[in-house]
Amino acid sequence: MTYRVCFQIQVFDRERKDRWYGPFPYAVSSLLQNLPIAVIASVAYGSIFYYLAHLRTDSAVYFLYFLLVNIAQQAVLLELTGRVFSCPFIPNQINPDPCKIARGDYILSENGGLRPHFFPSYLCVFVIAFMTLAWLFLTLNVVDPSNQAQDSSLLEQVFSLFKMPSISSDRLANAKRKHEPTRGPNEKDDEEVAINPSTLRSESEGAASITIDIAQDVTVRPSSLSKGSNDASRLVSYRQMLQQRDPVRIRIENLTITARKTKWACDPQVAKFGGWRRHVVEKRILDDVSLNFPTGELTAIIGASGAGKTSLLNMILNRRPSNITVDGDIWFNGSKNPSYSMINTVCGYVRQDDSFLLSHLTVRETLQYAAELSMNKDLTKAEKFARIEAIMEFMGLLECAEVIIGSTQTKGCSGGQRRRVSIALQLIIEPACLVLDEPTTGLDAMAALGIVRILKAIARTGRTVICCIHQPGQAIWEELDNVVLLLHGGRLGYTGEREQVRDYFGQQGHIPLKYTNIPDFILDIASIDHRSSESAALSRQRVDGLANHFRQHQSKSCDEATMKSESTVNSITSRTQMEGLPKLGRRAQHHASFFQATGILSRRSFTNTFRQKALFFNRVFMPFGTAIAAEPFFSGLDYSQVSLMERLTFAMHLNFYAMTGFLICSSLFPRERNLALYEISNGAYGATSFIVSYLINEVPLNVIAAGIVTAFTYCIVPIQAGVERMALFYYVILTFLTMGESLAITICTWTSHDGIMVNIAGSMLGFLALMAGTTVRNIPKIYQWANHGSLMRYGSAAIAISELSDLEVGCTREQEIALKCMFKTGDSMLHYAQLHHLSITECIVMMTTLTIVYRVIAWLSLTVRVWILQR
Repeated sequence: MTYRVCFQIQVFDRERKDRWYGPFPYAVSSLLQNLPIAVIASVAYGSIFYYLAHLRTDSAVYFLYFLLVNIAQQAVLLELTGRVFSCPFIPNQINPDPCKIARGDYILSENGGLRPHFFPSYLCVFVIAFMTLAWLFLTLNVVDPSNQAQDSSLLEQVFSLFKMPSISSDRLANAKRKHEPTRGPNEKDDEEVAINPSTLRSESEGAASITIDIAQDVTVRPSSLSKGSNDASRLVSYRQMLQQRDPVRIRIENLTITARKTKWACDPQVAKFGGWRRHVVEKRILDDVSLNFPTGELTAIIGASGAGKTSLLNMILNRRPSNITVDGDIWFNGSKNPSYSMINTVCGYVRQDDSFLLSHLTVRETLQYAAELSMNKDLTKAEKFARIEAIMEFMGLLECAEVIIGSTQTKGCSGGQRRRVSIALQLIIEPACLVLDEPTTGLDAMAALGIVRILKAIARTGRTVICCIHQPGQAIWEELDNVVLLLHGGRLGYTGEREQVRDYFGQQGHIPLKYTNIPDFILDIASIDHRSSESAALSRQRVDGLANHFRQHQSKSCDEATMKSESTVNSITSRTQMEGLPKLGRRAQHHASFFQATGILSRRSFTNTFRQKALFFNRVFMPFGTAIAAEPFFSGLDYSQVSLMERLTFAMHLNFYAMTGFLICSSLFPRERNLALYEISNGAYGATSFIVSYLINEVPLNVIAAGIVTAFTYCIVPIQAGVERMALFYYVILTFLTMGESLAITICTWTSHDGIMVNIAGSMLGFLALMAGTTVRNIPKIYQWANHGSLMRYGSAAIAISELSDLEVGCTREQEIALKCMFKTGDSMLHYAQLHHLSITECIVMMTTLTIVYRVIAWLSLTVRVWILQR
């Protein structure tokens, strides 16, 4: 909810500045917006949890429970909204929280597992915490003291323990008088009372968190436009460094793409399913497309939005979504419909965005690390770096070589310079074919023209360069060699040389006026005007005429393109000899060995992270911040009988450090994941090298963080001391942090949405925390299998055993008589919590095993993702 509220606040802040409305209407609208969802969620949660827990099913109690849950949810929403309002800076600084805060609540101060005997500054939190009242009323609502199956004396002890006698004393007193047995004259008040620990039910829930304000380290360096040297001299210098590659000719034959989408519609004639009927909607993305891409020239694909430009590029690279059907063939020399991995050996792909670049590496460092990973391993390091210098000179990047890449939060290279770096990364692998998705989008006219001129120079080295351009200017248009025009519905309107475009459309009666921008004129006549039904019908008729005219001359256009390609590449003789051309090879092996790649990736990741001082500080001290927020709640532990339950709660609350590890990893891993998937798909290294390198940078910092948490906890909380106990506590914190990071790697591998990541992690960690068995003793049989795979169970159990074993607590005779002495030793509490059958050694072995298993699962997740990309 924090993720969603933070983005809504940005909209509110913009509209408030425009004086559209004030805070009060926004707060009321947010309440009304979330009310239906809250009602549905509480009903669903109550229907599952309420009956599975065998709580009271009286109608009044049942609906009061829903009301209390709804009130608590709305209170949480108001609290989160207030936190976001208090944020001084709304824009993102670190992931996953758009408001620079690590999400969480002070629920630990609000649950029934602790007495309010902590620091005075924390006592005010306990007083104002809305969940305190929620827990109190839920307890009174669920518990029926008039039921003889529940001992009213025990309930009185529980209520009085947590400062609730003023609310519950009358109700309990009446129930106690009603069911209190009459004593005989010979019965003694000091008679020994036997207590069955299994009759005590204690529910304690909680998690601690901390709000940390972390300002992003901003490195501002001057960036200037690279003037570069003369294009001809740069071209000669770069050509001298190039490795000879066999040219690759690409031909598309009768390519048709159809997307299918299932929809449900209401049909009154259908009796089943309440009149709802499922039908499949088909949309033609590309319609019978046949064309050639000549080698040694720059070919641009243009067309209106939705014409299928990006889909055509994806088909060339064999990037096929699962919901489409493809008919037709794509030839790469003599290979028909090659796989993605085979295409990857000869093609380089430059995406539209530059999000995969590491923001705090310089341009030279980015290219040098990529060269060490991707270039032929037979080359020496000096030879690789010499080629990098030649590529930077060719791309005009020498003047910004020492400038960091930058991002939306950090000043660095300009957009045009970052786009040049993306292209230079592909030139490192020396592809025979270069494919670019809208390389000029988001750039000014001069930067866009510079990019296109560089692409043309690359094509002149004998490469096949294909790019998709949304709306080229006249200067960019003059640099193109060939043009492919896509019309509405994925139909071809033209393919051939740029110089022949004016004559081709002039023959159809579409003659541009003098001084008219040719690309704008073509896109105007090839687009559908939706301003009115009449204009849409006329423009649709015009577009259909263009498509029909091109199909009549398609074979002639293809033959001309083939003859043009023959004059460029001597090894290609005719269109009918495609099958006789050299076939693509199999997938290339990784250029860097496992140990080389691991070392290079470790150095690169450490350099990028260390320069981001805020994130580096956050990685080390965020667990310490969690300890500052949580551990003082346990500062009042003593050796009384009541503290046994509090020590069990102390063991349980450590599970939150797994969420801390998740938040740490989710702020660092996504950007490194983007670059890793980009490089692994190009065959630079394997998923194992990346996971191991991440582990090398992660473990030392987690070791330091766990040590700081351990030292602080033993200074604040009066738990049992000793070298062995401290070492065990330290190891539990370390494994919890590592577990959270493993979970973050697994989830972040499959999704880039911060809100989805936090929701999945919260659900999984909450489920595993319940499996720990310290809050719920009798776990349903359907969930018992998960106990063996829950690291939290063994970590919490190890701390509980360490704290409670051989622990003697004081108990006065008055407490025994008043039934307030439930447990006299820590071992009896372990028996009550059903942890007596475990040993610390067994817990340590299982924690170690599960820590390794979770990291292996993260590695498998990344491996499967890479395998899917490379199919």
